[in-house]
Amino acid sequence: MKRRATRSSQRGLLLLEAVLSAVVIAVGLVFISRALSQQLRALSDVERHDALATLAQGTLEELEARVRAGKPPQQITDVAFGEPYDEASRDARWSLKITPLSADETDADQTIVRVSRVVLTVRRGEPSTSLVKLSAIWPTAMIPEEWK
Repeated sequence: MKRRATRSSQRGLLLLEAVLSAVVIAVGLVFISRALSQQLRALSDVERHDALATLAQGTLEELEARVRAGKPPQQITDVAFGEPYDEASRDARWSLKITPLSADETDADQTIVRVSRVVLTVRRGEPSTSLVKLSAIWPTAMIPEEWK
């Protein structure tokens, strides 16, 4: 013989469904908030790296222009960024490493041109929390003697 559900047992079932739904929604929100915070942290890291890469690119171009103008900076290792850089860049430091390459290039007149690899490293924080390295090939004759 089947027993018919009474009104009080139906209310208990609705309460159980409501509690289970709330638990499922709460668990889902926890996972969504964790994923969102991880994405925000990753975005912040990308923004810091992009700012450092832009700073490194500008510094390498500035160094090349100063060397071509005959006014290279004396110090090329562990140099701090000062004015006119913003507050975020002031704790960044740069250094330059020059490595002569064994292969020689020839220019349009078939003249042998000796070249060197110039690697600019820009880092932020101690110990380095962010690091960007840019590499360029410069004619060795363009590099100041005190840098070699």
